Amino acid sequence: MLTGNCTTCHKGPAKELKDFPSAHTDVACTQCHHTKHAYIPNCSECHEPHVEGQTMKECLSCHPVHKPLVIKYAKDTPSKVCGSCHNEPYNLLQTNITKHSSLTCAECHPSHGEIPPCERCHGKPHQEALHKLFPNCLKCHKDPHNLPIKKKEGS
Repeated sequence: MLTGNCTTCHKGPAKELKDFPSAHTDVACTQCHHTKHAYIPNCSECHEPHVEGQTMKECLSCHPVHKPLVIKYAKDTPSKVCGSCHNEPYNLLQTNITKHSSLTCAECHPSHGEIPPCERCHGKPHQEALHKLFPNCLKCHKDPHNLPIKKKEGS
């Protein structure tokens, strides 16, 4: 809903909203910037935080305001933030403790939605004949969030 006087001066936000469509694209500028010119709303005015006590700065560290579906985050983003939407893999990592449980989600998934190949971190851990017979790690290891081999206590 990019109409009106706002887009005359604020071409950047208008372009982002147009180029990266989201629910924000369908909202009039004055619906968010409602109090006065240059008013910056807090994300929590419309959105529930991913985790309790999440600040606007934390929201903006992953979601740019005018292109919120272009998600970027730091490697040290707490996994519970990801787990608020991706609760099944998060819960599996919390209950089936393996070496993957000690990693943040972002260490394996450096960009949102990226499914990394196991070889990125693990190389080829088995003999070549086994890798030829089973080229897909997930044929045996099934789910990296729910590995069949549990981490030993203290390791």
